[in-house]
Amino acid sequence: MRPLLFMLFSLLSVSPAIQAQVVTEQEVIALFLQQNLAVMAAKSQVDMATAQVVIAKELTNPSLSLSVAGLGDVRGWGKNYWDQPFNNNLSVSQLIETAGKRQLRIEGATIGLSAQSLLLTDLVRALKRDLLNNYYLVVMNQRRVHIYDMILTQLNEVVAANALRWKAGDISETEFRRIELESLKAKTDVEQAHLELDLSRQQLAEMLAYHLPWHELDVEDVFPIQQLPALTQKDLLDQALVQRADVQAAALVIAQEDTKLRFAEVLTVPDIVVGVQYVHDPSATLRDSAGIGVSFTLPLWHQYQGEVDQARASKRGAALSFEQLKKQVQTQVGRSFAQFQQKKHVLSRFNEEVIHRARQVRDSSALAYRQGAISLLELLDAEGNCRNTMLAYTQALYDQTTAWLDLMYATGEEGNK
Repeated sequence: MRPLLFMLFSLLSVSPAIQAQVVTEQEVIALFLQQNLAVMAAKSQVDMATAQVVIAKELTNPSLSLSVAGLGDVRGWGKNYWDQPFNNNLSVSQLIETAGKRQLRIEGATIGLSAQSLLLTDLVRALKRDLLNNYYLVVMNQRRVHIYDMILTQLNEVVAANALRWKAGDISETEFRRIELESLKAKTDVEQAHLELDLSRQQLAEMLAYHLPWHELDVEDVFPIQQLPALTQKDLLDQALVQRADVQAAALVIAQEDTKLRFAEVLTVPDIVVGVQYVHDPSATLRDSAGIGVSFTLPLWHQYQGEVDQARASKRGAALSFEQLKKQVQTQVGRSFAQFQQKKHVLSRFNEEVIHRARQVRDSSALAYRQGAISLLELLDAEGNCRNTMLAYTQALYDQTTAWLDLMYATGEEGNK
């Protein structure tokens, strides 16, 4: 029995045997970013914003007009077309934007491009957090499967050994049947653990667009070591408001809406169309003549007040959304900070107290059983406590890791660093 108890707690520091394809955290992240459709769609939005900058910088094309008038009887005017009594009119006109409208369009498009790039960054951060949550769920389930497999193997050996003792009359039938019952329970636990592992692998493979077969997907059996700087919750909130990509993007949206408002306010300043004209008419006193003209729209009826009001309302909406986002960030930082501290405290208790005491119970129970002070059933109870401690410790590792990822996302850090 003592080898069984020793191997149970050795699992806390020994990784399971890997039989399938092993992938690391960084490999999973790289593959995920290549295959994810949401990321590809967000990149398309960035490409569209880039095109908007190009469009904003472009100048309006000039207009060319050619007309011929006076067609009719041309007898006596010669055979050369240029000598015919036709009024040939060639004109070129160019729209000139005033009041800095083009510069405002370029400014707004450039700000929009920056905002879209930041939204892409924030999307990648959120997706990576979800990916890593599932990645470490597979890590935890791999460990659980290994623990249950080891327990079942050892219990089967115990059943076989005690069957001989029962036949020899060294133990009662009740004790032996209890051992068999524990073995049957262990088989059920193994099946359930394998099912949970398969489900988590399928979920991870789905996030990777099934680039890797789920049934061959094993992840590196390592939980990250979290190092939290000595910062208060207020420090973390200030940090989040400065470096979170979605907060920065929301601030840029306000700036973009301000640019649109300024653009709407200068629409009342009319743009100018400058034209140059050349006329060739042999029938006229002056055969060749040129002229220049300027035209613009008189803003008498349409004062663009609706456009200005709409732009102001849009800017107010962007400002309200920004304030709402800051409140959400404050809530996220506070909640994730409290959860991480609690999960960290639980894991520290395991490392400093629970595991040590469980080992003491294990050793004392094994010694008492060898000396005949306790029954086999009492020893099995001690083994059950040992198993539950191992499983709870694995769960605590996963819980602290996911709490860490949530805190890193809330504060704008990269949780996989």
